[in-house]
Amino acid sequence: MIDFNLPDIGEGLQEAEIVKWLVKPGDSVEIDQVLVEIETDKAVVEVPSPQKGTIAKLHGKPGDVIKVGNPLVSFEAEGTEVSAKEDSGTVVGKIESGSRIIKESPTGISSVKSASGSIRATPAIRNLAAKLNVDLNQVAPTGPGGTISKKDVESLASSNTTREEPVSFSASPNAPEGLKRARRTMARNMAASHSQVALVTLMDDADITHWSDKEDLTARMAFAIAAASRAEPSLNAFYNHENETLQKMKEVHLGLAVDTPDGLYVPVMKNVEKRDATGIRNLINSFKQKAREKAFQPEDLKGGTIILSNYGAIGGRYATPMVVPPMVAIIGVGRTHQELALVVNRPVVRLKLPISLSFDHRAATGGEASRFLSAMIKSLEA
Repeated sequence: MIDFNLPDIGEGLQEAEIVKWLVKPGDSVEIDQVLVEIETDKAVVEVPSPQKGTIAKLHGKPGDVIKVGNPLVSFEAEGTEVSAKEDSGTVVGKIESGSRIIKESPTGISSVKSASGSIRATPAIRNLAAKLNVDLNQVAPTGPGGTISKKDVESLASSNTTREEPVSFSASPNAPEGLKRARRTMARNMAASHSQVALVTLMDDADITHWSDKEDLTARMAFAIAAASRAEPSLNAFYNHENETLQKMKEVHLGLAVDTPDGLYVPVMKNVEKRDATGIRNLINSFKQKAREKAFQPEDLKGGTIILSNYGAIGGRYATPMVVPPMVAIIGVGRTHQELALVVNRPVVRLKLPISLSFDHRAATGGEASRFLSAMIKSLEA
């Protein structure tokens, strides 16, 4: 058989999750025929065949995570072998060949370094070990090539049961589930934010009583962020913590947080400072459609310089949104509320829009953040 390995998908990504196979063993395929849909860093992309031939084996099922350089599909031994060096892949969008050397591992086996050496077990075996509360570091492998078998895990689980006192629970918990690709990415980004960013949040309200009922909130927020970025460019920027440099951006590429059952997607509206309200609304609607269909392309999710999160559409007034490095700022919009105010010594009801601006205090001062927030509010109240 001839193995076609998962190609280098670029951007430092090391793995991809199988979403849907479009072929099965025994199928005859042509060059560039789509074999599988995979999810990489929140984008679902298609992997086409690098050669003409007959499918012999699929390495993995939907939900499995495949490492870059590991076998994805095996072809019958006919035609020209696809080597790791030649295999650059042709996933939708441009995919560059990896510059690093790829070492292949046995099909279906992933190696996890541990204190006691190397654990070799399939994803199914690792899931079984998690369910049975078995530490794989303590399992003596008896499978082929030093791999851990189902029997090895069950044997240790049985011996653990005889040694330990039974534990009673008031409720039976569900078995642990591995995070899907979008949620894994979100978890990693939040961990990086928590460990790197010196987070500070400013909160204030914009008076939008004069807005019409047909006002497009997201478009107005995009215009306000563009205006604030012109007034105080330090927050529409990237901060490099390794060499302590700040790169201020001329264009405003606004990431729009989109909540879905699969996790958080952040597609990017490029050059919002050059768009009108209709163009922004059409782009937002296309993002919502892509989120429902899991049809984001890698280009949709790249290049954001600042983020907007409209959590108020669901609930909540103020928040402390997390900044995703290397970006410097994120703006959160809460649910509008009515507030009693005095105007010329008379009580009137005003409609207020809560705004929360989180920023990385390593890269921006409190004064710069305050000027940014004030410029936003001035734009919204205009």
